[in-house]
Amino acid sequence: MAQAQDVGPNGNLPAYRFGPAVSDDGTQFRLWAPGLPSLDLLIEDRSPLPMEKDGDGFWTVTVAGAGPGTRYRLGAGDLSFP
Repeated sequence: MAQAQDVGPNGNLPAYRFGPAVSDDGTQFRLWAPGLPSLDLLIEDRSPLPMEKDGDGFWTVTVAGAGPGTRYRLGAGDLSFP
């Protein structure tokens, strides 16, 4: 269920549901993958960052210092994408 802060300007569509979103605290990375047992954010020259899953199947992690242009991949087991 959408939270109040997730509601877009038209009142019924989410403003932000997945992908990176830059804020003053860093960049939040988000992906909907309810069937995965674990998911990591992979940023070059950094250790894999475990993402946390919420009750709706969205995985998130916020990374300080990862602004626009940061190249990243997502890792699930032996797979990484995109």
